[in-house]
Amino acid sequence: MFNKLILYCLIVIVFLSNVDTYGQDYKSNLDDYNDSIKTIAIMPFRLFVGRNGAKTDTTADMEKGATIKKSYLMQQKLSDWLPKNIKHQSVSILEVTKTDSLLRKTKLSFDALLGLNAGALCKYLGVDAIAYCEIKMSNPDYKLGDVITEDLVDAMVSNTIGVSSAKRDKMNNTTYAMRIVDNTGKEVWRYAREIRGYSSSNNADKLFDTFNYYISNNLPFVTSSPSSKRR
Repeated sequence: MFNKLILYCLIVIVFLSNVDTYGQDYKSNLDDYNDSIKTIAIMPFRLFVGRNGAKTDTTADMEKGATIKKSYLMQQKLSDWLPKNIKHQSVSILEVTKTDSLLRKTKLSFDALLGLNAGALCKYLGVDAIAYCEIKMSNPDYKLGDVITEDLVDAMVSNTIGVSSAKRDKMNNTTYAMRIVDNTGKEVWRYAREIRGYSSSNNADKLFDTFNYYISNNLPFVTSSPSSKRR
């Protein structure tokens, strides 16, 4: 039993040492941001983060409804956070209740709202720009503990320690992204970060904290303290 425990610990260490928890940066259009943008509306998040409930007790419609609800919750969280972290109040964020009230008046579906022409939507909402946010998991069903257990069994059988390329391909990669489009329809800012090897928890608070850490703190009008800089 003691030898098995040591083997298990070694597998965990080797597994984690092979996991790139930092991922990659994808930047574009950072220099196009226009300081004349003074008002921004935050749209509900676009989420691809797996099921919200147990697989045996939710239907596809229930899952879609729960995801949409979470999308608006994330929108609310960002709309609350940004005004407290904007430097010199250079930008104002349209109150989320007004944004959503105007969106509801269109009577469009959630997907249709996110597909509207951004320039026209800016004019409809009365803002200079719109922020679109997205969180997408490559494998929402991935569970780190299950993979480690499988490797423990494999190691006991073959007396080898390591992570197979097949298992690495199945690991969950989560991409956090945000883009800002102005009232002419031009994308003026974009930032995305891919985090590899993390378990697929879709807890709203955890998702939002990570989104802020890697994305929100990079906004050109946000004041970032040294402790909030990206890893």
